[in-house]
Amino acid sequence: MKLYALMEHAREYPVFTLEDCCKWFPDTARSTIILQLSGYTKRGLLARVKRGLYMLTDVPEISPLVVASRIDTGSFISIESVLYRAGIIPESTFGTTALTTGRTRQFTLPPYGIVRFRHIKQPLNFGWNLEQFEQYSVRVATPEKALLDLLWFHRFEPDPSAYIQELRLDLPTGFSWDVFGRYSKLYSSRQIDILAGHIMNIHHDHKRAI
Repeated sequence: MKLYALMEHAREYPVFTLEDCCKWFPDTARSTIILQLSGYTKRGLLARVKRGLYMLTDVPEISPLVVASRIDTGSFISIESVLYRAGIIPESTFGTTALTTGRTRQFTLPPYGIVRFRHIKQPLNFGWNLEQFEQYSVRVATPEKALLDLLWFHRFEPDPSAYIQELRLDLPTGFSWDVFGRYSKLYSSRQIDILAGHIMNIHHDHKRAI
């Protein structure tokens, strides 16, 4: 596996796996590729994100959503990363948030900042669509699902109205209240029932006031 040939492939796929390299260089033994990747990492040409996953240190512009999806291919982007992108919340936490049925963990990856994965149960792994970012397909939650995920991870408090006000939600006209209501039932959670119900009541009160 020649360095220049690896760099040519990596320019197209800046975040790549050991398995990718084995496909790109089928005539090179797997053990040799592992040694070469280790050597390139020690020389500072590559960064090891986790076992078997690498990225260029001189990274071309790429969405942090892609980076998250490559770290955990079964995850989907949600919560603040979706809500801020959709203009529903005015501020986002630093970094990227994805949900996974795997374990909770966090990576610090310059220049992308923090990429965090939060654990969810398998029954909550729904409500996402595939979005295309150049050659990458990324699972991204719908705004309705992302808002419910935000409510799901919030620590329950006795006054839901104060919490909802703090969120300063700006829900677009395309936000589907039918989807939001149907999805909320799938959580089988009293907290979701209360908070989601409160948001829907505010929306209906606002409509009546117009």
